[in-house]
Amino acid sequence: MTEGTSTLSYFIHCLGALWVFTAPLPVAAIYVSMTRGDTQAHRLATAKVTTIVGTLILAFFALTGQFFFNFFGVSPVAFQIAGGIL
Repeated sequence: MTEGTSTLSYFIHCLGALWVFTAPLPVAAIYVSMTRGDTQAHRLATAKVTTIVGTLILAFFALTGQFFFNFFGVSPVAFQIAGGIL
């Protein structure tokens, strides 16, 4: 957070980035098409499992991402550039 930036605006900025990263609307369409014909209980179980797994993966890399950058000798800016090229 930079000086003069409120915690709320920082939270909104992070939430916006997370929204773009997870792309919930396209994922919802894929979920609906993949679970068509399943029972309501199976749909709910699938949604719970995928939410838990996705949250764990996101939390893992949020907590260990800097370690991986340091280990491989890559800066976050270089990673952003490489992602932009891809």
